[in-house]
Amino acid sequence: MRLTGFRLARRLAPGQTITTDFDNHVESSLLWLAPEVLGQDLSGYSTRADIYSVGATLCEMANGFPPFGDMNRLEMLYEKSRGTTPRLLDSTTLPSFEEPSEQSTRIFSEAFHSITGMCLKANPANRPDATDLLNHPFVKKTKKTLPELMPLAQTLEQVQRVSGREEVVVEEQNVPEWLF
Repeated sequence: MRLTGFRLARRLAPGQTITTDFDNHVESSLLWLAPEVLGQDLSGYSTRADIYSVGATLCEMANGFPPFGDMNRLEMLYEKSRGTTPRLLDSTTLPSFEEPSEQSTRIFSEAFHSITGMCLKANPANRPDATDLLNHPFVKKTKKTLPELMPLAQTLEQVQRVSGREEVVVEEQNVPEWLF
């Protein structure tokens, strides 16, 4: 799964908002964009739009497909504009079926449901900021400390140094599995 794509990346100062001129490359990213980015009202959007994208990525990794991924683009835009909130699909959120499926029998932790739900709030004012997420129980209970995860951050810095390229290949890091 590709977790980075800097084609639409913008650097915002704290408290700054921005609007985006969409081009023909944006269609592949629509599923991960926050409702306020898609709405393009005059107030623009802030860094909390990135928090929504984190939630969409968490949903995709857990469910196996991105939120609204089963809809055509117009349906997805409509659902996001009316505030439909994506969710994790497991035995706590799906109705009981006569024939159990992988989704209907698995159980995600309460902390995972919580952090994902917080990230995917339709109203950006109701979403946490990055500091709040780092202090969330889901992140706090990781078995790895921040210094142990630093090789991943260094890889990201390598990617950020490269500009003007749509796809960037960085040298593979030998990082043990995530333990949440």
